[in-house]
Amino acid sequence: MAREYALSWKPDRQCWYKKFGGKKHYAPIKCKGKTTDPEGYRASLEWWEKKEAELKVSHAQMKATAERDAEIEKFMRDPQHPREREAAEKIVERFERAAKDPSLSMGEVGAAVYRDRKRREVEAAATPADRQMKAMVKRFLNHKVQQAGTGLKSDGRVINIATYLRQFENFVGPDRPISDITAMTLFDYHGKAMTDMATGQLSSYGARDRMQIARQFIRWAWEMGVLDLPRNIQSKDLTIYVEQQEIKVFDFDKLKGIISGAPEPLRLYLLLCANCGMTAMDISDLRPCEFNEKEGTISRVRSKRRKKLDAGASSKKVKITWKLWPVTLDLLRKHRAADGERMLLSPSGGVLVYTKIDKLTHKGSDVDLIDKAYRKHCRDTKVPDEDAKSLKCIRATSSTKLGDHPEYARYAQYFLAQAPRSVAEKFYQKPSQEQFDAAVLWLGQQYGFAPASDKPAEAAA
Repeated sequence: MAREYALSWKPDRQCWYKKFGGKKHYAPIKCKGKTTDPEGYRASLEWWEKKEAELKVSHAQMKATAERDAEIEKFMRDPQHPREREAAEKIVERFERAAKDPSLSMGEVGAAVYRDRKRREVEAAATPADRQMKAMVKRFLNHKVQQAGTGLKSDGRVINIATYLRQFENFVGPDRPISDITAMTLFDYHGKAMTDMATGQLSSYGARDRMQIARQFIRWAWEMGVLDLPRNIQSKDLTIYVEQQEIKVFDFDKLKGIISGAPEPLRLYLLLCANCGMTAMDISDLRPCEFNEKEGTISRVRSKRRKKLDAGASSKKVKITWKLWPVTLDLLRKHRAADGERMLLSPSGGVLVYTKIDKLTHKGSDVDLIDKAYRKHCRDTKVPDEDAKSLKCIRATSSTKLGDHPEYARYAQYFLAQAPRSVAEKFYQKPSQEQFDAAVLWLGQQYGFAPASDKPAEAAA
């Protein structure tokens, strides 16, 4: 009967070997032959017994490391969260101890991890539902929707707040107690925003809004008495500075061509942007009481500021009267709505610019029929993308044109109906309406939409 060997023979190498873990391990002992060198076989067998013990320990360590990594990945839903990170560190310690001490059963370590997870699940379940992150975020957003309904917040702003706050909710954990938010949470969230900026996933404006909204929510929760205010809530280290955007303006001659070639009523909308510095929202919100047909003027507070005033908010009232150019006045008379609260409506009789928002999900979208018509006109007339800037750039172009005039430059900011900045502007200096009318008339002359004045523009100033 042939003898059975615990090792395998390698003729070309004249040595014994053993396969373990999918790999062949060759004994470093040269033998004279498979059957003619029993001493060589015994020495090789002794070598393998020691080698096998070492390999089993190493294999156990590798297995422990793999199981540890898999367990940590499964266990840590959000590695940024302090409590998740602390629990993961404990798991690492247990697995490392198991890897170093083969006598410690891996089953025992797994059972300990399982008990730890169950304990945390019980803690989460014990948290009142109205104190979980998702419940508090929903309550906060519902309040913002109510503010939007009264005009204190725009629908677009509520959508923006909801978008970034959902990100913060997912960062902390929707089912986690809101009391889990600490200074470390805010610090780690700032680090994530900085990382997203560095990788190009987030602009500086987006990162700033993300942090501001998170801080706003935390302050609100503290006021509600459901968490302790983090000590770094006002830390300058968590400030994100935005890059100053370049002011974009049209090439003046190309803009004149776009306005002149636009069909009605789009031409009216573009003229209101150039004549009165309006945005699409301002045009949509224009009221009949703000239009003086006899004087040929529009007198109003900008939509974004007026809504806050209507809601009773404390805000500086900046009411501006713009003199309309003849072409703007004629088109406004022609396309004004027969009745209702709005001067201008869509061809179907609907609102030109509005925001749709779902009160349950707090998701929504902006609908801008003016911008849609403008983009279609640019495509139909094959205006290059670099020339077809946004409608807000018309407002900026008119203001910039006024700023280039030696006398009318003082009215560039006033033309935009911006809130006064200096003490003099707020309390002491009232701009001359006559001079402002002359400035707007001069602007219309540059566009080619206003008749020449009887006296030079400089003299009128």
